[in-house]
Amino acid sequence: YLDDGTLVYVKDRCTPEDVEGRIFAKVAPVSPEDLPAHRRRKGSRYEPLHSTFPVRFGDRCLAGISLPTYPVDHIVTGQRVWRPEQGRSVGSIIWKAEAALGAGG
Repeated sequence: YLDDGTLVYVKDRCTPEDVEGRIFAKVAPVSPEDLPAHRRRKGSRYEPLHSTFPVRFGDRCLAGISLPTYPVDHIVTGQRVWRPEQGRSVGSIIWKAEAALGAGG
């Protein structure tokens, strides 16, 4: 859920995979000019943001990602876990959601 500019993630019955995974949010601003310069130079439409589940309350996990202050048009968020595979670490998305916030029109 959204709380004062922070995306808050709550997971009941938190597993070791949840704790080791990384929460991500790819944020698309209404105006591409709001992206950091290095993202604009690469032609990216999104600003990637990350968090882990840093807080545990019994069997519940809690994480937060602070959103940028610019108007947001679209968010893609989810969780990625890293697993060893053939001598290297490979990321797998275990859940993903998208939201069009409509700030762009």
